[in-house]
Amino acid sequence: MPENIKIPKKIINSKNFKLAFIHKSFDKDQNNERLEFLGDAVIQLAISEKLHHEEQHFNEGELTRIRAKLVNTSFLSSVCKKHDFHKYIKASKGTNSLSEHQKDKVYAGMLEAIIGAVFLETDYFYVSKFVYTLFGDELYSLDSTKDAKTVLQEYCQSNNIELPRYHSTEDNKSNEFVCTLNINNMTVEAKHVQKKISEQLAAKKALAVITK
Repeated sequence: MPENIKIPKKIINSKNFKLAFIHKSFDKDQNNERLEFLGDAVIQLAISEKLHHEEQHFNEGELTRIRAKLVNTSFLSSVCKKHDFHKYIKASKGTNSLSEHQKDKVYAGMLEAIIGAVFLETDYFYVSKFVYTLFGDELYSLDSTKDAKTVLQEYCQSNNIELPRYHSTEDNKSNEFVCTLNINNMTVEAKHVQKKISEQLAAKKALAVITK
């Protein structure tokens, strides 16, 4: 199991969790398809809840577009491989000859099954935090944050507000970038190990204040 994600032994040793790694090509009767179905719904809800809470400056259409990028096959497969879950899959040898796109579908499905299994062994509160931990910085590296700077600039332009000014410095102690954003006689700060994301997070903070 991945070292950077702590999963209680009680969950790891559960029947559902073990089943999450079994592809239908390995066992046509006892496999992860039903867990995949459940996990898909859990991920959709967890991401929808987070976006609704944190992306208050986006409308329904924008939220839907952002969510789609966070739950698509390619992205879920990358999360699965990032945490090395794919190394533990039980599948027929024929899966090795699949195209990359087909492999992505297998790995994405397995990740959904894992999340479905964790949900069954715990509860929604626990599994939602598990999802956010798995996704990590990727939650802030797609359009949800990239759009924040654009939205802020467009808001300023349409409301005759001076454009935001960004200044980033590196904190050598924490190895994080500290972005200071000045706008409309207001200053906000945000930190992240990536300079670009620290700027986006600062833009989100500013938007949350000036659009109230």
